[in-house]
Amino acid sequence: MKLKFHIIIAVCLLGITCLKSNGQALTFVNSHLNHIELNGADWSGLRHKLARLGKGTTGAKVNVVQIGDSHTQPDIATARVRQRLQSRYGDGGRGCIGVYRLAGTNAPDNYELRASVPASRRSRLGGHRPFGVKPGVTGLAVAFDSSHVDIDITDKGGGSFNHVTILHSGDGGYKTAKVGDEVLFGREVTRFATAYDLPKASDYVFMQVPAAGALYGAVLTNDNAGVVVSSIGNNGATYGMYLEIENFGEQLKALSPDLVILSLGTNEAVGSGSGIEQDIDQMVKRIRHANPEVQIVLTTPMEFHRRQWRTVTTRVKVRRRKYRTVRRRVSSYAPAPGLARVREAIRDYGKRHKIAVWDMYAVAGGGGAAAKWVANGLMKSGDHVHCTESGYELQGMLLSDALMECLGAPKH
Repeated sequence: MKLKFHIIIAVCLLGITCLKSNGQALTFVNSHLNHIELNGADWSGLRHKLARLGKGTTGAKVNVVQIGDSHTQPDIATARVRQRLQSRYGDGGRGCIGVYRLAGTNAPDNYELRASVPASRRSRLGGHRPFGVKPGVTGLAVAFDSSHVDIDITDKGGGSFNHVTILHSGDGGYKTAKVGDEVLFGREVTRFATAYDLPKASDYVFMQVPAAGALYGAVLTNDNAGVVVSSIGNNGATYGMYLEIENFGEQLKALSPDLVILSLGTNEAVGSGSGIEQDIDQMVKRIRHANPEVQIVLTTPMEFHRRQWRTVTTRVKVRRRKYRTVRRRVSSYAPAPGLARVREAIRDYGKRHKIAVWDMYAVAGGGGAAAKWVANGLMKSGDHVHCTESGYELQGMLLSDALMECLGAPKH
C-alpha cells in the first residue's frame, strides 16, 4: 500500500491535479498554490550554477542545506528533496550527517555514524542546559576522553563517497587521520572543518580521527558534478536555539551552501510566537555574513494542533435513587495558539527583505488541514503535530516540485 501511495503521488505531481492517498482524493492539498514566492530575490546565479552542472564539470557542486526542527531531524522529507534534485541535476554526494545517536537522540535511518568508544560528554540543541559540551553546526556535539577515536560511516541510501569532511570544534589537531594503515593528510576547510580524501569511493569507511575538542558530524561527497542536499534538524528547536550556536554562519560555511532552506517556526507557534521576527533576522544575518552569495528560503509550518484537556462532570446512577458524581478528563485538539502569528511573521519578513518564502501552511490545505491529514494517514493521530512517513514524503515531493519550478527545471 505504501508503494502504491508513492506511485500515485509521483504520477499526480506530473501534472494531474488530484492527489490521492489509499484511493482517497487529497482535494485539500492546494497544488495550485505550490510555488515559491521569490519576493524580489535574484536566483539567476543559482540557476546558472545548476545549468553548468549539466556540462559535466568534474566535482562541480550545488549545495542545498535544510535546517529545521523535529520535522527535519528524521531526514524523510529532505531525503525526498535530495532524491528528486539529484535525479535531475546529478548526485554530488550524501551531504551532512550528524552525531545523533552518539548524542543520545533519534537519527535518520539512511546512514550510520558509529564510534569505537562512548562519548564522555554530549549535547543536543533541544536538550538540557547547561551544555556539557557546546553544540556545533549540526546542533549536536560529542567529546571523547581519548586522543583518537575510530569511527565508521555507512551511507545506506545507495550512494558512494570518497571525500569526508569532519565537522569539529575549532580546537585544531585534525591534521591527519588513518584508513587502515594509510595516513590521510587533512585539508582545512574552515577552522571548524577538515577534509580528507579517501583511497577509493565506497558507501562505507572505517577511519581513525583525532578526538581533539568536540565532534559534530561529517560531510560526505564524491567527484561527480551534481547536487548535495544536507539535512540539519533538532527536536524542539527554534530560531532562537540555533542562535545559541557560536559562529553558526562560519561553521555552516564548511557545507559551501548555495541555498539554505529554513524550516522552523513550529515550536515558536506552541506559544504566542512573539519575538520570532528578531530571531529570523539574526539568523539570516549570521548566515549571510559568512556566506554572502547564499540564497535563502523561509518555509512556514503547516497547521498542527495542541491537545487541550478539560474535566467533565457527570452523575451516574448506582442504584435506585442513588447517584454519585464522576469526574473524568477528556481531551480535544485545537490549532496551536501562535501559528497565525508565526506564519505571518515569516511571510512578512520574506517580503520586506527580498527573501523567498514557501508557504507550506497554504499548500498543505490552510486552516483545517491538520484534521484532514490525520484522517488520511498523513499526520500522526497521537499528537496531531508530526507527520507519518507518507506525510513527510508528500511534503518533500511538494517542496521539490516548487524548487524545480522556481529553478526552471521540468517536473518529473
